[in-house]
Amino acid sequence: MDAQTGIPVQPRKKRISVGKVILLLFSLVVLLVFWFVARSGFVPGLAKVVGADKPVNLGVKSTAAQSTAMLQKLGIRLDNQPAATDPAKYRKVYSGQVAINQDFTESEISALLNFNHVAFWAVKDAQVKISKDGTLEAAMLVKTSTFNIRRDGEVPTGVMRYLPAVLPDELPVYVKGKITVAGSNQVRTDIQALQIGRVTIPASVVNAEVEKQANQYVNDRLRAIPGLSIQEISFQDGKVHFRGTWPKEFRRIPIQ
Repeated sequence: MDAQTGIPVQPRKKRISVGKVILLLFSLVVLLVFWFVARSGFVPGLAKVVGADKPVNLGVKSTAAQSTAMLQKLGIRLDNQPAATDPAKYRKVYSGQVAINQDFTESEISALLNFNHVAFWAVKDAQVKISKDGTLEAAMLVKTSTFNIRRDGEVPTGVMRYLPAVLPDELPVYVKGKITVAGSNQVRTDIQALQIGRVTIPASVVNAEVEKQANQYVNDRLRAIPGLSIQEISFQDGKVHFRGTWPKEFRRIPIQ
């Protein structure tokens, strides 16, 4: 209250300086950039802080014992020389043939991807989930250090635009789609979604480039396996049914 007039005096409102506003906005921008970079999964230290260095959890568990038991049940011998570190020093040898007409669970398929592989196997911590309508989901860590991801033709050009110049040694990948038999020992992949790190690759790129290259990559390798024949592959309610033949034995032989 004013001592002379007796009129109550309103306290002055504190003004926020322009400098403080600029500092606040700058801090928010830095935090947002930090968050998006961390969530991309491309920077190992930052990705770990927000959990973006791990594959999407599909809730499927697998063990080495499942992989071993599955191979024994099928009568297949897999000698992958797990201690091998350089693929150039080994050659693949297939022999024999076994007939297969069985169902396999999500956990069994995941176990085959995760265990009994050489050191330069590019996949780890894989989970495969199969929905009621036959749609597949797969989440895994891809070890980019085991191959030259930037070699011509290794990764579609459209995808490369969404990857940084330097990649971490391990990168989470998520893919969703369907697989159908397309002919003798050939399959067709229909990719509905693809995520690298935590970056979703646009459908236009997936449809124009990724599907074509994925089909070529998979089918080229299927044609190179003697003793393989595919009569039927179907997916439903957490299981895949395979009918056909598979090599009885697979080995990696050191090149002299």
